[in-house]
Amino acid sequence: MTVELPVALRRPSAASLEPTWNRTVTTGLVALAVVASVTSGYGILTGSSRLAVLPLAAVVGLALVFVAATRFSWFILLLLAIRAGTDALKLSGSDAGSTASNTVSARGLDPSSIIGVLFLVFALLWLAASFYAHGSRNFSSVSTMLVALLAAGAFSVLGSSHVQASVLQLARLTSAVMMYLVLERLIVDRRMLRRVLAACFVSLVVPLGYTVVGLLTGDASAEVKGGFTRLTGTFTQSNDYARYLCFLVLLGVAVLPYVSRSSKRLLAPLLAVAGVFLLMTLTLGAIGATAAGMVLIALLQRRYGLLGLLVVAGIGAVVLAPGLLGRLTESTTGSELGGGATGNSLSWRLGYWASLLTINKNNPITGIGLNATQYYTESAKQPHNDYLQAYVETGIVGLLAYLGLIVAMLVVTARAVRRTQRGTLEWGVAGGALVCVVMFAVMSVAANVIQSVAIFWYVLAITACASAAGSLAARESRSGVGPAAGTTAGTPTARVEPAHAPA
Repeated sequence: MTVELPVALRRPSAASLEPTWNRTVTTGLVALAVVASVTSGYGILTGSSRLAVLPLAAVVGLALVFVAATRFSWFILLLLAIRAGTDALKLSGSDAGSTASNTVSARGLDPSSIIGVLFLVFALLWLAASFYAHGSRNFSSVSTMLVALLAAGAFSVLGSSHVQASVLQLARLTSAVMMYLVLERLIVDRRMLRRVLAACFVSLVVPLGYTVVGLLTGDASAEVKGGFTRLTGTFTQSNDYARYLCFLVLLGVAVLPYVSRSSKRLLAPLLAVAGVFLLMTLTLGAIGATAAGMVLIALLQRRYGLLGLLVVAGIGAVVLAPGLLGRLTESTTGSELGGGATGNSLSWRLGYWASLLTINKNNPITGIGLNATQYYTESAKQPHNDYLQAYVETGIVGLLAYLGLIVAMLVVTARAVRRTQRGTLEWGVAGGALVCVVMFAVMSVAANVIQSVAIFWYVLAITACASAAGSLAARESRSGVGPAAGTTAGTPTARVEPAHAPA
């Protein structure tokens, strides 16, 4: 005869334990959050920035660890959604890119650094498991060139005379490369593609909200350069804020007609506010790139109404950002970037670039080391040219890898435009990504775009979305199944079986 044990004495199954475990962890995190909030409040009252930020950063870090260990795909989406806002909590100050603060002790406790370390650990584990289970198939040309660029950076560190600065930049570059490698294997169907896109646009909420609150309270985050007040948002520099807004605005404009009606109601106001704040950064390069990018989108998608919108925006810019006209005048009769008068900024750049060409004459193959240029110049500035910086800091090898990366990104996004069906969300994503990559390549001629890893994350995420859109379209074309023209982000579509490991 079988004796039934009382329910209380039976051994619980793993399935029954899972809800209890989740509740326990959630309760613990909530309790820690309360303690951290109290501690942070005390830090604010006493004026201690570290006491105000670190407790909350620790709780967020623990929460991210839990999410990463249980739902890796949601961990990636969460990082994309919050990365643009993390620099607002930077403990190393606004001079984090200066020679004085390029050390582990200066930047190691920044929330962005902690998040970067967590991401690298879990991304490496996930990629290792994915490669072990499914091999390295679908390793694209963009991934290959990113790994080559990373290898060139690693070799440059070996000859660097400022190892800490070079290692820190190598770690930041590694996180960006890992983001693309992960997304390339993670976006395996249309649902995940929409989620990654949504996470990128959600990332606008914190920077824009932070700026709005600052303007309403009269304490907006800004910097003064050449006598002009320029918004910085959650970033440390107005230039970085402007470039981030530029890429998200261009992508948003490209996909707006092809998303659902409810998504339009959320996305359109975000893009409008982002456009206004972009003008208020007074960053001519990013503003010009946005205008040129919108012209390309208008021509590519045959949306000629965008050209009229540009004219209206130009007139509005004079009203909303009166300093913009002053900046335009300064570009021809202004001052050295961040320094004294020099005539015009273009002539200063040309002279500065010429002086940098001889820095790595003793090591032209592997360069002087990542992020080391500022230590070899009297003005202690970055090269303001990503191509030149690649040559000086990582040598001929790094320059070839960077040029190869730009070409690979252009090819992948252009191929996605050809493969996807006109009038679909995927086609909008591909077109927006192509324009973003073109503007990325152009801005790199006169700016340090790749130096800001947060911006590089989003550029690579946009490229990964276009690559996935093209792959999905090609797979559906071979199988004879595809979305109808006009399919939006909110319209159900046939699921495509993943070609490699899902989350």
